[in-house]
Amino acid sequence: QRALDQETESHYIAYFSRAMKQRNWSPWHDLPFDEMRERGHQLSEDTINLIEGFLGVEEYVGDYVQEGLAMFHTHRTRRNMHLQWGAEEAKHSLAWELVLQHSQARTEEQLAAYIEKVHDSHWSQKQHPGIENSLGSTAYAMVQERATFFHYQEVRARIRHEYGLPPEPTPEERQRGYEIGASEAFRVVGQDEIAHYSLFLRIVQSALKYL
Repeated sequence: QRALDQETESHYIAYFSRAMKQRNWSPWHDLPFDEMRERGHQLSEDTINLIEGFLGVEEYVGDYVQEGLAMFHTHRTRRNMHLQWGAEEAKHSLAWELVLQHSQARTEEQLAAYIEKVHDSHWSQKQHPGIENSLGSTAYAMVQERATFFHYQEVRARIRHEYGLPPEPTPEERQRGYEIGASEAFRVVGQDEIAHYSLFLRIVQSALKYL
């Protein structure tokens, strides 16, 4: 257990360093809202509904963090890791709200009503048998983050197709360092998700090695 704890701390330190230096973005300041407004009419209703659904799922971040902190309250590294993870995840629902708003797909009033409806429900780990302990929770998060990354990549591809763009970034996008409109939002959020998957994967692998 001591070896596992030490290795988990090293995973957290490496993850935190990359988060601060490579993935430190703001949903209010680092997304191309002008392009979202210009191209919002090109998004299909199915794509808009998917983004709204992702907003709903990501809005449960408070429940995820609350339950995780209760589980890890005596484990300093996992507690701090959970706080950092939660801070990054908290940006995702905001990103989807801003995408919908600036794409003129949903009004502020519609978004406020939707988020209020989401808050009527509470997520609990008791809904998912097997994640009531540290390793089960980490394995669940590992799979969930990988699946979320996959879905976000699929919707990013949908958006690029509906925008009339090629599947991969154009030379102009690569030169300026970010993708067009809502595609950029899915790129940066997807980077967070795959980083989270990698962190939890490493912890699960270490647990398998030592326990």
